[in-house]
Amino acid sequence: MWRSGAEEIDGDAGSDRLYGQGGNDEIDGQSGNDLLDGGGGLDDLDGEAGNDTCINGENVDDCEN
Repeated sequence: MWRSGAEEIDGDAGSDRLYGQGGNDEIDGQSGNDLLDGGGGLDDLDGEAGNDTCINGENVDDCEN
C-alpha cells in the first residue's frame, strides 16, 4: 500500500508491506509479519504483534530489526 503526504496507515491481520512517502506518517502494522517503511518525513512506526521490520522511522516500537 502506497500513500503520499501525511497519513495514518494501518495494516490488518495478514503480513503487510506498508509504505509512507514524503509526509509525517503514522504506520501501524497490526498482527502478522510486516514491513513498515516510513519513506521521507518524520514517521512513527509501530509493528505491533508479529515479527516486523521497520525502516526509515524516527519513532519505532515493536519491531524486531
